Amino acid sequence: MPNKPVSKLDGNQTLQYGFDDDKQAHRTLDLGQLVPEEYDYIALTYVVAGDGAGEIETVSYKTSGASGTTVASLLLTYDSSNRIETITRS
Repeated sequence: MPNKPVSKLDGNQTLQYGFDDDKQAHRTLDLGQLVPEEYDYIALTYVVAGDGAGEIETVSYKTSGASGTTVASLLLTYDSSNRIETITRS
């Protein structure tokens, strides 16, 4: 392994390559994902009534926190057994 400064997060360095100290974020590698863009905030809304009541209805991925720019959204629909039926990205 190349020399890397000691992480502020993990003194024993078990997460040395999994955490980016500069961005204060965990690195991830996601293949086949619905949201490949970078984001730092996720906002959720919930189904109020009908199929899926109480379940997540929309997921909004944003940069620059809660009031930032939305980079992607997912709309989830549910069947009569409250199982996810569709996920649509916009």
